[in-house]
Amino acid sequence: MNPDELKTEGLRLFEQGNRDAALDRFTTAVALYTEQDNLHSTAEMYNNIGVVQRVRGKTQEAIAAFTEADRLFAQLGDEGQRGQVLANLGDVYTFSRQRQEAFRCYSDASALLAQAEDQARQSQVLRALSLLQMRQMKWMEGMLFMERSLSVAPRLSIGQRLLYGLLRFVKRLMGSNSPA
Repeated sequence: MNPDELKTEGLRLFEQGNRDAALDRFTTAVALYTEQDNLHSTAEMYNNIGVVQRVRGKTQEAIAAFTEADRLFAQLGDEGQRGQVLANLGDVYTFSRQRQEAFRCYSDASALLAQAEDQARQSQVLRALSLLQMRQMKWMEGMLFMERSLSVAPRLSIGQRLLYGLLRFVKRLMGSNSPA
């Protein structure tokens, strides 16, 4: 099988819940893409491996895979993909209760996604930052990140628009500024 077929089969297997087989396909695809000097596809496979490892509960393996994907996407100058990888890495750190690392990854991801003008994913990352702050009982910071999340979202539901208005109102009442 060529690496593109392995990638496709790995994605299908992952969606079917066959994580071990998906991991095997992605790992084999990494080796083949590396042989072809296809950095972008190699980085994508490391990101996929990280996702599989995160779902399997293999924290260190997920961190290693996401770190390699980030390194490769940085080498390629692909801010959007780096943002997605760092958001995934932030999820791993959140799950493993490494909150400072999670905050750093989510913050960096938000900045990269803003540079890439990917408002939908930036909004999701800011929402994750909001939840991270709320879990630490940092209510004001959490509300400010949620307000920022809603402010960059491409489309808001009626409920989200109401929440956004309420958050802006509370922010004005408290005389608060957005977090840096």
